[in-house]
Amino acid sequence: MTTKRQISLLGILPTKYLPAVIGGEKSHFYFYNYLSQAVKLELVISKSNKVSIKLPYKTFRYIGTIKLKYFDWTLFFKIRKIIRRDEITHFIIEQPFLGWLGFLLKKFTDAKFIVHTHNIEALRFKRTNSWFWKILWCYESRILKAADIVFFISDEDRLFAIKHYDLNPQYCTTITFGTPLNELPKKQLKENAKQAVRSKYGISESELLLLFNGNFNYGPNLKALSYVEQEINSRLTHTDLKYKIIICGKDLSKNFKREHYPNIIFAGFVEDIDQIVLASDIFLNPLIEGGGIKTKLVEALSFGTKAVSTASGAYGVPVAFTGGRLRVVQDYDWSEFVAAIVQLSHESIENDHAKFYDMFYWPRIIEEVVKTL
Repeated sequence: MTTKRQISLLGILPTKYLPAVIGGEKSHFYFYNYLSQAVKLELVISKSNKVSIKLPYKTFRYIGTIKLKYFDWTLFFKIRKIIRRDEITHFIIEQPFLGWLGFLLKKFTDAKFIVHTHNIEALRFKRTNSWFWKILWCYESRILKAADIVFFISDEDRLFAIKHYDLNPQYCTTITFGTPLNELPKKQLKENAKQAVRSKYGISESELLLLFNGNFNYGPNLKALSYVEQEINSRLTHTDLKYKIIICGKDLSKNFKREHYPNIIFAGFVEDIDQIVLASDIFLNPLIEGGGIKTKLVEALSFGTKAVSTASGAYGVPVAFTGGRLRVVQDYDWSEFVAAIVQLSHESIENDHAKFYDMFYWPRIIEEVVKTL
């Protein structure tokens, strides 16, 4: 295996990731933390980050906080200096938007150019009916072709890009979002979480605890919230289930009131979301829009929490690897979504979830990264 001495890697991350609160931020935080244990690592980051903890790698706060940061030509000279001075062997561009920078750095340094893409961005823009998607299609395809290595978030994205962007499969690798857990949490830990959450929110032992969480300044999450309220909750009221749905997340509007939806608890942002995920009986993932793997679904499954998801929401998470804990229904089929909740609520699943952790455990994922490098 390639050793730490042989690889010196520089990450270029233009988005905020500290503190790591939401899914995308956690993805970057864990990826680079675990990667720093395997290779020599430095990171060029945005000035918007609040670095309040000691990081296991050196950072350079060179990237601005406005959209024009993607056109900051001074980054080339600053980063080229780092690559030459610190003898960087590989550099990673997060997302293709700074691809022009990667292209120039490849041309004027000896370092290998890696793109770490979390979506097929052109498709994501197309789904939102943006006029820009065709331009982005041409740009993205050229950047991915120019890269020495491309990391994709899912096999679906990798196979799509190989076919439609005409990429060499030899240089394309799936590096999914992961979990720091390598086994199911102890039953007592889950039971303690259930008791704490039920006590805090006044939920009885006889009520099924359902959870939906997300960052609500993100359009797809807001639409998914409307599906929870208007489609899923309305249908659940006509079943025999006794239940409560907890809604957690940043930027949840104060207009949502429990008196309008007696079975829904609008908790908003919570400090310890892990406790609520642990306590929940079933995680709800009714997302239709938005690209890439849904990090909160992976997190819920890593805690041994059962989940019901739309097909779009389960993108990148193979059902065969979830040990029966995940039910996937067709997009917009809310009657079937509710039927899956009812069915799953009556099932006791005791398997060890080993296949899931084999795929999504961060140290195993990083082993694949180092092997690829």
